[in-house]
Amino acid sequence: SPPFFKNPKITSRGKKVTVEFPKEEPLREDATYTINFGESIVDFTEGNPAEGFRFVFATGDKIDSLTFEGTLEDALDQKPVKDILVLLYDVLEDSVVVLDKPFYYARTDAEGKFKFENLKNDTFKLLVLEDLNFNYLLDEEVERLAFPDSFYVLRDSVVYNPVLRLFKPKSRVRILNSSS
Repeated sequence: SPPFFKNPKITSRGKKVTVEFPKEEPLREDATYTINFGESIVDFTEGNPAEGFRFVFATGDKIDSLTFEGTLEDALDQKPVKDILVLLYDVLEDSVVVLDKPFYYARTDAEGKFKFENLKNDTFKLLVLEDLNFNYLLDEEVERLAFPDSFYVLRDSVVYNPVLRLFKPKSRVRILNSSS
């Protein structure tokens, strides 16, 4: 996180992992990046996964340290929803959710909880997205979503813990072609 439009090239050889970032997408200035390895790194002899292993680095002079967490529920039955994408944007225009990838992203766990770490001081737009297309962009015709009614201003002493409700938007009628 932040995600790229073109995935980094990841190779491994023995105990060494190399990550090459796409040349077409330079790293952002003064940003903290997190590479989440999930359970893909395992003990060499016994095969036990290194759960939650992350590599964090910064392109500026400090690693950002703020956290932001919350919970996601289904709007119909208020049960937790797992493995749903939660997105934070540092661009606040409405169109960003269909045009650009988020600055940070996380996934909900089995209890519907999500947590962002290593965030910068900034104002963010939040969107929860089912992301059936695996592209980090909203396709409102097929994907469920959730969003709050305001932005989040993250600072050192501010704590948020929103409960969001995932819903399927009503389909809209669109005119694709007309003739007189």
